[in-house]
Amino acid sequence: MRLFVYGSLMDPALVARLTGRPANPQPATLDGFRRARLRGTPYTTLLRAPGRVHGVLLVVGGRAFRRLSEYESPLYRLTRVRPRPLGSRACVPAHAWIAPA
Repeated sequence: MRLFVYGSLMDPALVARLTGRPANPQPATLDGFRRARLRGTPYTTLLRAPGRVHGVLLVVGGRAFRRLSEYESPLYRLTRVRPRPLGSRACVPAHAWIAPA
């Protein structure tokens, strides 16, 4: 599974610690969104809005995905997105954890 992450999971050391495997993040951007702080928390989410969010793409297997899902707050929902890898003209299908508005 390809994930677009834009917060703490951009840290390869954290991903490696959570999944037990080295992370191989690929820089990417996501157009049509902006970061926003979740009210009453120290966490961020994405909102559909004019803008661009910088993050990274991770490709993970089932076990790693489950461990990363456990790390994410239950406030977030896995959402389909189409980020653009750095240096590419084409967007790719991926998923991102986004808190519902």
